[in-house]
Amino acid sequence: MDATNAYNSVNQEAALHNIEYLCSSVATVLTNTYRDATQLFIDNETLFSCEGTMQGDPLAMVMYAIGILPLVKRLQPIDTKQVWFVDDATAVGN
Repeated sequence: MDATNAYNSVNQEAALHNIEYLCSSVATVLTNTYRDATQLFIDNETLFSCEGTMQGDPLAMVMYAIGILPLVKRLQPIDTKQVWFVDDATAVGN
């Protein structure tokens, strides 16, 4: 499985909810960073980004990885082994 543009398409609200529940030690900084839409300036227009992580953010991987952890756990049946690397997954089993 390969989730195309996974960093760009992660739902920020859901990810922040998951992070607050699963890893409260980084929840505050990620909430402060991602709770409001980010302004993107292109030519003379301002666009608002409400999804995904910001390119260059050192905590982007943390936001993405913890944000999708409930999905990863739900996709993992007992008799299957999975290996995830960012947005790529491989599974083997019966």
